[in-house]
Amino acid sequence: MNKVAFGAQIRRARKERDVTAKELSEMCGLRDTFIRQLECGSNTPSVKTLVSICNALKVSPNFLLSDSLDDECGKPHNNVLEKLRAISPGQISAISAILDAITVNNG
Repeated sequence: MNKVAFGAQIRRARKERDVTAKELSEMCGLRDTFIRQLECGSNTPSVKTLVSICNALKVSPNFLLSDSLDDECGKPHNNVLEKLRAISPGQISAISAILDAITVNNG
């Protein structure tokens, strides 16, 4: 994991929500020094702390980790997501029905 990229995403989400590091630390029950360590890339959170930060900032773990994963990790998913963004709501309903059928047969 690229800790610097991960920390930058925390900082970005925090600033977009106009929350200080101290406020975020209080929301998560953490020390503000720990939040600053995360943001500068000198520390990594436990899974429990990651979830707490995500809940406090109202972001997904995927958002925080997106820039810190290897390029190959997200390519298949990103390709599908790009295609989904370009289709109409009616097409999404049809795709949803197809996915339902696939998952029932594989279930």
